[in-house]
Amino acid sequence: MENGGLGLYNTITGSNTYYAAGGNSGFGAILSTSPSNSGKGGDGGAALGGTVIAANSGGSGIVVIKLSATQNKVEVFSNTTSWTVPDGVTSVEYLVVAGGGGGGGDRGGGGGAGGFRTGTNFPVTPGTSMTITVGSGGAGGAATPAATNGSNGTDSIFSTITSTGGGGGGVGFITGAARSGGSGGGGGTGAAGLLSTSAGAGNTPSTSPSQGNAGGSATNANYNGGRGGGGASAAATDAASGNDGGDGGAGTASSITGSSVTRAGGGGGGRYYF
Repeated sequence: MENGGLGLYNTITGSNTYYAAGGNSGFGAILSTSPSNSGKGGDGGAALGGTVIAANSGGSGIVVIKLSATQNKVEVFSNTTSWTVPDGVTSVEYLVVAGGGGGGGDRGGGGGAGGFRTGTNFPVTPGTSMTITVGSGGAGGAATPAATNGSNGTDSIFSTITSTGGGGGGVGFITGAARSGGSGGGGGTGAAGLLSTSAGAGNTPSTSPSQGNAGGSATNANYNGGRGGGGASAAATDAASGNDGGDGGAGTASSITGSSVTRAGGGGGGRYYF
């Protein structure tokens, strides 16, 4: 089984919650930890003989705002909402993670992680109301009657900070390049002599520091699985993993909530079984 980086958990909501585990390979790609998967790319669809298994959708985004040290308060947003800056707060620390891209169908590539942006001392004005936008994960690519690419995740936005949705994974066996985004989707794999798909670029549009990385590029080697989607801290590898799908790129750790939590891992590539 091929995996991206396993997310860690925190207890900010009162119970242990895992975030952004990197994707398992696409056959039966179910994470044993039942994670929340903030910003995670969806796993690519698998092929089992003549049966094509659908790809997974990307994980939803998240926005976290930490108020000044004197306030000693962290606000976590998992849905789009309105937020009013509290009295006495003139700067905040933020974490903005976009929705992950969906995996591609039929030996497809993993979806790219949602863009990951964080910063400190961001100026705000007490009493100001603003919309916090939390991105959703992109849909996984169809398995039948014709396999398709995964869809991109949607953006998460806090004030002037936009994290871009992860790129959808490429479809296997036929042409359909992976999509670019916060992190790029992985390429799908074709059989020998047939088409494979290139990786999607990460950090698109460009931010500094970078919001993500590229997916892995596929080849048309016989019976190979798809490649993983890019993660917030690492690109997915181009290397073949035999029938298994490639690893998703690792996510990035943040301690904004008081403990280290890793988010925005890339989705794993879809396996090929015969």
